[in-house]
Parts: sequence; C-alpha cells; structure tokens
Amino acid sequence: MASNFSGDKRDDSRKRRKCNEPNSHQGRCDSSRTFHAFWKRSSSHVALKRKGELQEQNKRLSQDIEAKKARLDEYEGQIQTSVAQKDAVEEELKSLQKSVEEKEDQVKQQEEKVTQLNEQYHKFKSLLEQKGFSVARRKKCQYNL
Repeated sequence: MASNFSGDKRDDSRKRRKCNEPNSHQGRCDSSRTFHAFWKRSSSHVALKRKGELQEQNKRLSQDIEAKKARLDEYEGQIQTSVAQKDAVEEELKSLQKSVEEKEDQVKQQEEKVTQLNEQYHKFKSLLEQKGFSVARRKKCQYNL
C-alpha cells in the first residue's frame, strides 16, 4: 500500500487525463476538477480573469486598428487619384479656355475684315454708281445734241 501513496500513481493518472475543454491548452489536466467559490472570488483569480479579458480586448482593438489603417490607406489612395484627376481636368480646362480665347480673337479679326470689306464694297459700289450716272448722262447728252 505504500506504493499507493507514492507520487508515481498520481502522476500516471494525471498523464492519462487530457484537457477536454473546447479551447484546450498544452499539457494535461484533470477535466473533472472544479474551482471552489472561494477561489473564483479571490483577487488573484479575478485579476487573472480580468487580465485575459483585457488581452482579448487588446487583440480585438489591434485588429480593428489595423483594419481601419488599411481602409484609411485605401481612402488616401482614392483621394490622391481624385486630386490627380482634378488637376488633370483643371489643366485641360485651362487649355480649352485658352483655345476658346484664341478662337474668339480669330473671330473678331475675321469680323473686322468683313466690316472693312463691306465698307470697301460700299465705297466701290457708290463709285460705280457715280460712274454709271455720269456715263448715262454723257450718253443722254450725246443723243440730245
């Protein structure tokens, strides 16, 4: 019976029992072991439990921060592409405005040429009419004589 009280048998029984918890840990444990209410309320147990909860919260917060950083980087990339597109559109708008101004200047020059040609045409027409009247008078005068 002395062998029953030796540490050998107890160690063997612990080695055979494996943790049956869903989140099993390394090593072996007694799955039927329960905590007494005193230990559940003890400051060390509460502190360890709180430490585990805080580690889980820290892990979740770290994952959230990483996800938000990734989204932030994505948004910054979108903003940079939008700014680049906006700059390209502004440059195109400036070039279009410049070409419109050039076309307007060309139209003004053409209008000025047209008005000058109209004035010259009217002067020439009036000269032709005057010449026509004088020729007609001469002919009339020649016939009358």
